[in-house]
Amino acid sequence: MEPTLHNYLPAIELLMCHLGKSFDEACDEVGLTAEEKKQLMQELEWGAREQ
Repeated sequence: MEPTLHNYLPAIELLMCHLGKSFDEACDEVGLTAEEKKQLMQELEWGAREQ
């Protein structure tokens, strides 16, 4: 995962868990592009499969 995308994870998690936003809404809120959102989702899914 790109270090810059990794830096968005705490903010995305906060928006999702504490404010009830969806993943897409949280990504939009922090200003990720559609391509960055797609890449982040793929990286998160890949990490979940490895566990």
